[in-house]
Amino acid sequence: MIITFSANNRQEIRVLPLCPVDLPIEYIQDNTIYDGLSFPLAMVGNVNLRELTIDTILPCRRQSWQAPGSTAKPKDYVEFFKRWQSKKVPIRIVVSDDDGSQYLNMACLVNFCKYYKEKCGDYKISIALLEYPFVTVKRTGVNK
Repeated sequence: MIITFSANNRQEIRVLPLCPVDLPIEYIQDNTIYDGLSFPLAMVGNVNLRELTIDTILPCRRQSWQAPGSTAKPKDYVEFFKRWQSKKVPIRIVVSDDDGSQYLNMACLVNFCKYYKEKCGDYKISIALLEYPFVTVKRTGVNK
């Protein structure tokens, strides 16, 4: 798999060097259970926004296993996430399978970005993402 992040309609693009082995995406629904007279009752709730956390390595030197289009500049990745988070602008994550088909294409917000530099110079990073649904307003009838 290849994970690509883009910001501001592909103004800035980052391909993660290494895709994590597991990439769980959480779909949670706010269902409520009430006590009935004879048995419990369930009320169907809304589906929450999807959540995703990515834990990976950002190498400081080019490696043979790195994804095409990725770089060996860990600080560039950290600055990318920090910059768009501070601008309060959503980014897009696209996860593609090896055959090019998309596994995930989602606008998201960076909930947190946690990283540290290892002795060898590589960075370990953890990025928590929250789905960002774009809301559009359709105007009907215009008052003249």
